[in-house]
Amino acid sequence: MLSIIRRFFQFCGEENRRKFTLSLFLGVGDAFFNALKIPAIAVMLKALLASEIRMEDIFLSLGIMLLSVFGISLIKSKSMMLQTEAGYDTCARKRVEIAEHLRYLPMGYFNQNSLGQISSVTTNTMQMLEGLATRVIMQVSEGLLTTSLIILMLFFFDYRIALVLLTGFVLFLFCNSALQKAAGKLSGRKIEAEASLVEKVLEYLQGMAEVKAYHLSGEKSRELNEAIHENAQINTEMELSFIPIMALQSLIAKLSGVAMVLFSCLFYCAGSMSALNAMIMVISAFIVNASLESAGSYSALLRIVEMSVDRAEEILRTPQMSISGEEIEPKKRDISAEELAFSYDQRLIIEEYLSKFRNTRPQPLSDRAAAEKAL
Repeated sequence: MLSIIRRFFQFCGEENRRKFTLSLFLGVGDAFFNALKIPAIAVMLKALLASEIRMEDIFLSLGIMLLSVFGISLIKSKSMMLQTEAGYDTCARKRVEIAEHLRYLPMGYFNQNSLGQISSVTTNTMQMLEGLATRVIMQVSEGLLTTSLIILMLFFFDYRIALVLLTGFVLFLFCNSALQKAAGKLSGRKIEAEASLVEKVLEYLQGMAEVKAYHLSGEKSRELNEAIHENAQINTEMELSFIPIMALQSLIAKLSGVAMVLFSCLFYCAGSMSALNAMIMVISAFIVNASLESAGSYSALLRIVEMSVDRAEEILRTPQMSISGEEIEPKKRDISAEELAFSYDQRLIIEEYLSKFRNTRPQPLSDRAAAEKAL
């Protein structure tokens, strides 16, 4: 999980990586201001338990709560703006970078790769990274950071409850690891299905004149419908595969909160925990449950983010042609051709033609054995 988040940040570039990092730190601040609700409630609970509610307690609790609300709204607004700017700018720059890279690729690359596959990277893949990937990465990161911060704070109140929550958090991470494995098996097929769908749509639209002229609408419509059906099928398979594991994740998060409440009550009844601390533990259980469920629900899409980054980087790793104008001395000037056939109507004119041009002088070869011997 952490490796995917780190790789996405590297993909974003230095400037946008700084924005995402700042957004993460603001997320920690957001978690801190969320946690301020606990001492605000604790002040009033302490006064209620003492049966002495003073104006100082009311104003102190109100001040802490206002600080929490104001801090959350300010930080969340700034954090969301940074995420939006970084996500949009990253994909805009990568689209331009991919387009510039494609300009200088050899023609053989476009023969080996369909236009639909290439277009899918610059449209669907980039759009997904721009919107969904940013949301997924930040929600998972902030959810894990918030839970870690709460666990750390609970050690200052009662280490026993902190250990209970830490155990649930470890079980949650093990379950999430199983979710990542299940996502890894299907994410590649989902990306391929989306690319195939884009390819078929482009093929159908660009060849509309030929489809109408040669009455191919039935065949091409069938191919397009098959691509749509395949895309729908893989989406359904992913949902059916994720739902049981995500349900288990949610159950672990809820049981962690239930365990915190249960042990707090037991420790209070046993006299080893004050009523104030017990109430604070109960309130903390709800906050932990919300942060864990938020991280778990989005983490299923991390593998799709990784696959999308792979597809974009695959194009950028393709070697370009030399555009420097420098003289290149090839190791050899031979050109070979084999398995070339030609037929007219039903009559085969050339069954198999093999030839090797050595230093621009053609040397016809009668069969494969002669070609291999010449090579």
